[in-house]
Amino acid sequence: MLSHTGTKNITNIKCPKFKFNIVLDKRVWVGGEVLYGRLDLIITSSSSVQLGEIIVELIGYEGLLLVLKVEFKDKSDQLIESFLSSSITLQGENLPLTQAVRGFKSHGFWMANKGHFIFPFAFKLPLEIPSSFTFKTLLAVKYKVTA
Repeated sequence: MLSHTGTKNITNIKCPKFKFNIVLDKRVWVGGEVLYGRLDLIITSSSSVQLGEIIVELIGYEGLLLVLKVEFKDKSDQLIESFLSSSITLQGENLPLTQAVRGFKSHGFWMANKGHFIFPFAFKLPLEIPSSFTFKTLLAVKYKVTA
């Protein structure tokens, strides 16, 4: 069983002209289910804002809890191992342009449009996926959806 603690995961980006939220369909999933969600992108100005590829990733980690508490920043540490990694490209070079961008790609980016844009996504969870858990203060299995 996978779980997460809230309905929204807000990605930490320091840009006053846009923000985005990852919204998941529920709080708990079991192996074999589909994790549905959406990426809400809000662009408050189209002046000099450019967007590149937009990718959503589901990652599963296991390791010592002390290391996992730093939000998986040190993936090279031998105490953390990724056992699940799946990604979906929502906006990219080989896809049709989304409503969030316009024009031609230049240096890996398109000009952004002002507005609120929704990108739905779905991850099919493996049937034999381990449950998220924490064992005392020693060991944990955790999952993270990022964009």
